[in-house]
Amino acid sequence: MKKLILLTVLFLSQLLFSQSDCVSAIPVCGNSDISYFPTGSGTVDDQVSANGSCLSGNEHYSVWYQFTIATSGTLTFTISPSAPYNADYDFAVYGPNVTCGTKGAPIRCNYAPGQPAPNQTGLQLGLPATSGAWSPAMNVIAGETYYLIVDNWSGANASIPFSLTWGGTASLTSAFTDPALTPNPFITPGAPAANPADPNEILKCALPTMFDFSTLSTGIINGNPNFTVTYHLNSNDAITGNAPITTPIMVNATTIYYYRLKYTDPANPNNPVNGCFQIGKFKFRSGNIVVNNATITACNYDDTGIGYFDLNSANVYGPTNVTKTYYPTMADLNAGTNQITTPSSYASAPKKVYVKIVTSEGCVGTGEITLQFLPPLTVVPATVNACNNNNAGTGVFDLTAPDVYPTSTNITKKYYPTIVDLNAGTNEITNPATYTSAAPKTVYVKVRTPQGCTGYNQIKLEFYPAVAVNDASVEECYIESNITSAAFNLTQVNVTSQTSVTKNISRPWPMLLREPMKS
Repeated sequence: MKKLILLTVLFLSQLLFSQSDCVSAIPVCGNSDISYFPTGSGTVDDQVSANGSCLSGNEHYSVWYQFTIATSGTLTFTISPSAPYNADYDFAVYGPNVTCGTKGAPIRCNYAPGQPAPNQTGLQLGLPATSGAWSPAMNVIAGETYYLIVDNWSGANASIPFSLTWGGTASLTSAFTDPALTPNPFITPGAPAANPADPNEILKCALPTMFDFSTLSTGIINGNPNFTVTYHLNSNDAITGNAPITTPIMVNATTIYYYRLKYTDPANPNNPVNGCFQIGKFKFRSGNIVVNNATITACNYDDTGIGYFDLNSANVYGPTNVTKTYYPTMADLNAGTNQITTPSSYASAPKKVYVKIVTSEGCVGTGEITLQFLPPLTVVPATVNACNNNNAGTGVFDLTAPDVYPTSTNITKKYYPTIVDLNAGTNEITNPATYTSAAPKTVYVKVRTPQGCTGYNQIKLEFYPAVAVNDASVEECYIESNITSAAFNLTQVNVTSQTSVTKNISRPWPMLLREPMKS
């Protein structure tokens, strides 16, 4: 039994302090900021005081990081303790391309005492040598890998975390900035909080409640391959990957929960971006769902004063895993009576109806849907011309020729001799392409869409202008061989002054002359 207790204690100690050892250094993913709260010195003596290191006091409250250079350039960082800024953080950088067992002397090291607030330390551009809490920036080359230890020397202020921000022109490897690895954006669960500085919020009807965090993973990953998600109760565990939440737990409205996105290259276990991770946070909020009021439209079906409305199309609530029921009045909704049973084709005059939404968790919300008619179709007035046949006072008109509704061809058109007939649907003109009528006159066209929307306008009937033909004479010389005849070009005879007319010549051959002219 004593052996079992000792083994358990050793295991928990290893779990608690593993990121305080070089061999379990936290991979740095890109140039994103780091925040951490070191809780111990680890279980391995990493000899940070050896080989001329400035960390002569060895490790106290430390954390190790490993980072690989993606693009060459200068590299700086700034380590900032949290308020009240009196933690004494030191650091050392080893590399490039060393192992934890053969890392040698650090290439950058700073063991300066605590400074006035904000009490920062790190690497800085423009320094030829270490100056107080600042050491010179590093010139790094793509592909190089380094180790960084950050150590809080001050045991009296061991409860103060730190943040680290990167600078310089170099960049660090990251699976999260490579579009080949992350073609889609990752999505934080929940909706933005009222305060943009607060985490996203997941709405629950009642809190506390049991929740399965794994139901969020598909939405967070959003189709990006080779990524996994774990969930944690604090930021340190999210950073290290320790103590993942693996089963449903009770959640509340006050705790902030964290998720950890991690990349693994399935084809290359030595890929520098393996283990690359990002963390995010969210919380839960108690409350019923918010349902939007909406307006939907339909045609005034054949001018009957009734439209067929698709209530399901109303944009009243975004999520789809809900139940919607519709009622003609709010009183019916509250009582659960007179439910509308045909919501996809609800026949109604313009008015308001009401929707009740229930989520799978029992959250309830209500909203108002306004039903409105679409405006009448915009039908274009037109004029159709025809000839006054032999001055009989009538012509044959093609009423279908004008494009009275250019918006769509998927329509039907009906024609009526009067507006009274159009409104009554009587005396329809059944031969609109060859409609014989006197002129001038006005007839009417009614246009209808498959949805029952209608509109109308007038078509004016007018005759083309009559052609005025004048008598004319023509003179021509006789033919020498036959002095009683001559050849006449009748097409040149000026029988009308109107343009755009066609002349039909009935005798275009030589005619006999009664009194031929001499040439």
